[in-house]
Amino acid sequence: MKIIGLDLSSSTGISVFSVEEKTIDLVTYEHIKIKIKNFNVNDKPHLAAGYPDNLLFAAKEMAYKIIDVVGDYLTDDCIWYVENTTKGRNRHTTRFLEWLHFCLYDTIRDKPSQWEYIDVSSWRKILGLRMSKEQLKNNRDVRAKKKRGKITPKHLSVAFANKTFGLNLKLKDNDIADSLCIGLAGAKLWQQKK
Repeated sequence: MKIIGLDLSSSTGISVFSVEEKTIDLVTYEHIKIKIKNFNVNDKPHLAAGYPDNLLFAAKEMAYKIIDVVGDYLTDDCIWYVENTTKGRNRHTTRFLEWLHFCLYDTIRDKPSQWEYIDVSSWRKILGLRMSKEQLKNNRDVRAKKKRGKITPKHLSVAFANKTFGLNLKLKDNDIADSLCIGLAGAKLWQQKK
């Protein structure tokens, strides 16, 4: 069984796992970044020239790039675990993510594989990623003193991916870390069903 973990955005993390009943092996991981033409989320992107075609073209471009990376793994025993979108702070970013989900699914729907959505809270729970008491205290102290140093869920996924897979990812690599976590959680879910 192949599991593909995806953290979809204009900066997408992709991971591929080979899973058996008792083993989970990381096959590969990748990071793909694209530029959305005339898209600045802080500057009324819906008024920019070419909107909404710019979102559609970027979503299609990302979908094709993802297929280039994982195309060899698309078989009958392949499951995509795709992080579900959540209502974000910016509706234009959320709109792009929804279009990206559609474009990717539309690109693979005739290929022999399955598609599963997984919520952020679900994959974090499966992997036991939650703030410790010390981390929560640190965040309270940082907030009270109005200083930097807050620990976020992105910090947790990067630290988990580094420890689990022997990597040296940085916080800026959080898309890769999230895809690794999503893929691993998907692999564990698949094993539980067996």
